[in-house]
Amino acid sequence: MISGRRTDLALLLTALLLLSAAGADTPDATPEQAAAIVGSIVDRIETPRDTPIPFVEQRTSRLLTEPLTLDGEIWFAADGTLSKRIGAPFDEQVTISARRVEMRRNGKVRRLSIERRPDIKAFYAGMQALLAGDVMALYSAFDVAAATDADDWRLELTPKDGQLNRFVARLVISGTGSRVRIVRTEQPGGDWQEMSFAPAAD
Repeated sequence: MISGRRTDLALLLTALLLLSAAGADTPDATPEQAAAIVGSIVDRIETPRDTPIPFVEQRTSRLLTEPLTLDGEIWFAADGTLSKRIGAPFDEQVTISARRVEMRRNGKVRRLSIERRPDIKAFYAGMQALLAGDVMALYSAFDVAAATDADDWRLELTPKDGQLNRFVARLVISGTGSRVRIVRTEQPGGDWQEMSFAPAAD
């Protein structure tokens, strides 16, 4: 999230428990403990705005004999727009806002409603909620499970929307300290996409 933001954990826990008596689906944790784990993870995340962050992405497909590897940059604008540029093995840029997806490839531009790309919608919703420090948004859109191990952490987000989870089984976001390291999107049929982020340049 933006550096310097702090969550009022007492109010947050009350709101979360009103939303779901089960809290986060964290093994061997009470609802209060689970909500505290999720809140502590989200509260520590800091991702710079308007700064390109290098990534390597792997994608599987039933049509491929091995995962496809891509590399590029991703950046998060202050206005909430998320942009992703792939540099290899092809050149493509995807710009995502709350309502629209714009894709540029081979000099051609395609624009469509985000509702037509449930996979992108889930990725965008999860990342925006984390960057904004909006735990309520996470709980509204996803069933949330969380775990921590020293400075490492992991969030599992399962879409609540019945239409959405036909395309996205879950998002698994893991990191260390304030940094998101890996975002994995798993599809119901077993295919997945996994983005690994390098630290942002100073």
